[in-house]
Amino acid sequence: MTDTIDARDYYLITFWSDLPRKNYAAPKVRRDIREFLESQGVQTIHIKHDKLEQLEKDLKVHQQISREGKKLFGTILQYPLKPVINVTRNSSDIPFKALELIHKISDHKITLVHDIKSIQSSIFGKSPSNSQLTETYDLELKLMLESDSIIAHSVPMIDYLSSYFNIPHKKMFSLNIFDYKGLPFVPKLRNGKTSNIAFAGYLGISKKKLLDMLYSELPKNPNLNYNVYGSDFPRDFYQRSDITYNGSVNPNILPQILNENNDFGLLWDEFNPLQKDYYRMIAPHKCSLYIRSLLPLIVPSNTYIGEFVELNKIGITIDNLCDIETVDFKNLQIDFEKLKEIQKKLDAGYFTMSAINRALR
Repeated sequence: MTDTIDARDYYLITFWSDLPRKNYAAPKVRRDIREFLESQGVQTIHIKHDKLEQLEKDLKVHQQISREGKKLFGTILQYPLKPVINVTRNSSDIPFKALELIHKISDHKITLVHDIKSIQSSIFGKSPSNSQLTETYDLELKLMLESDSIIAHSVPMIDYLSSYFNIPHKKMFSLNIFDYKGLPFVPKLRNGKTSNIAFAGYLGISKKKLLDMLYSELPKNPNLNYNVYGSDFPRDFYQRSDITYNGSVNPNILPQILNENNDFGLLWDEFNPLQKDYYRMIAPHKCSLYIRSLLPLIVPSNTYIGEFVELNKIGITIDNLCDIETVDFKNLQIDFEKLKEIQKKLDAGYFTMSAINRALR
């Protein structure tokens, strides 16, 4: 499978909406996917939440072009839809209408799943009501049932979607990991004397439990240092001499910064029981960032990404943060050639294109 789309029988379009310009992972990954698709000739329609009539006109124009070229009119939708579906009152009215337009006109509908909002909101949200969760579930159910092909994070997520929405396995395809574009850089040479561990991600007050855990449970060791990167960090509340907050960095240059200053990338969360179930099937964007940074990963065991890391020998898995203390970092057997191979694939959009090709067959 190559990193190009073989869409000879299809005229493909994807959708785009304005996203926040802050240094967050989710907008970055969505932009990357759009740019990978556009590089292969996929057309983009800009969705404006207050101009659904224009969306319908644009769809019909593209449909006519596909008819003239004697091709099927295919659409690629990144879910959650934009504007973002949060579980708030009347939040999915516009997405429902946009979805109806898209599915009414399209011959082959591909949905690429970033998050399952009805599940994610109950785990990470602010106690949404049953009616709000039901509204979101109804939208997701409609989307999944009407899609001709669904691209999920992993095989475990495919199994979950099949059970949760009663979706046949045959129309679902595994992405395996999210691609990540970045600027080229020359990897640093590691001296092996100390181990600098990066932790990147949103650090706002909603992450208080996670930050409490990191600052209390990360092992204190003279050979270990930690570098934290992310937005909205409440620095007045967290102080530790071996943990350095390095601010928020543009995600396009973040891989180079991480590589220059770190030896490993850490993925961790609060991991209450519901979160553990969610992590058993997702491929977090943060792991793509670390791989794009050519950093071996430290990830939780008994998760999908843990299996991915162990299978490719690009890092280690741990059960608890305190396990970092027992790791012999100097003698770890990391397959850096495999890490470089996956990094190149992420930068080229390999996993996106591969999944789209399988979804079109």
